[in-house]
Amino acid sequence: MDDMTTQPPLGRNDLLASFYTLSGAPNGERARHSFDDRIRAASAAGYAAIGMTLFDVEASTADGRSLEDLATVAAGHGISVAEIETLGVSPVLTDTERMAARSMFEAGERLRARHANVVIARPPGTDIDLDAAAATFAELCDMAADHDLRVAFEFMPFMAVATIDQASAIVDRADRPNGGLVVDAYHFFRGGSRLADLEKVSADRFVTLQISDAVAEPATDLIVETRTARRVPGRGALPLESLLRAIDATGSDATIGVEILSDELRALPLDEAAATTAAATRELLRQARR
Repeated sequence: MDDMTTQPPLGRNDLLASFYTLSGAPNGERARHSFDDRIRAASAAGYAAIGMTLFDVEASTADGRSLEDLATVAAGHGISVAEIETLGVSPVLTDTERMAARSMFEAGERLRARHANVVIARPPGTDIDLDAAAATFAELCDMAADHDLRVAFEFMPFMAVATIDQASAIVDRADRPNGGLVVDAYHFFRGGSRLADLEKVSADRFVTLQISDAVAEPATDLIVETRTARRVPGRGALPLESLLRAIDATGSDATIGVEILSDELRALPLDEAAATTAAATRELLRQARR
């Protein structure tokens, strides 16, 4: 990217509104609010960036708008489209997945994005060859590097790679400078990761955090819970302050993503959803870092 299109770097105090926080729509569905309205609401609430999914990119350009235009609109409000997600891949990359990855990374470059999120899309209990998975992640990182993107590996309790130690092992074996982790607070605590596991992760491996709260006891169906019942920070029982302090202790300057998939949040007017989530997350940061 040239200097005219490079966005200011995002740091540890910058907030990124992930797609579902402001989409107003259920998981996998087109956003209820337009791209321009989400940009305006995010900027007014003090977010530094937003995220988009691949299907959101398609929907937002269906009327002929270019990705460059979307990036320009965001920049005009003082924010960026920093995140594009989520690419699901096999432990061993297929040709179809390579094509999807290229499309995602090309879109990310045109949006002037900072990082792209990926996950190994296999169910719990699947035997994962860490070396093969690392080779896949390394290939994705090399592809993304051609588009000036970082790649953030995400672990989830309902996927084969469920904990940060597994995910970190894959990222470390891949050993790519633009490869790292996205740490989703919901996935971290529901998947059995421990705060002590964070001590073993290098500071530069944290690409972004994703903050949301939840009730103390996990639901019987974690997929339903993660898609519909996450809570605004401070309105649940997850030890979010401890999580932030443990990550801060590594020296990480990872951007703070706010990802709240919630039926209750979706029912709010867009401006209220943006203001509420940003204010609650800033208060969490203040408490954790005071």
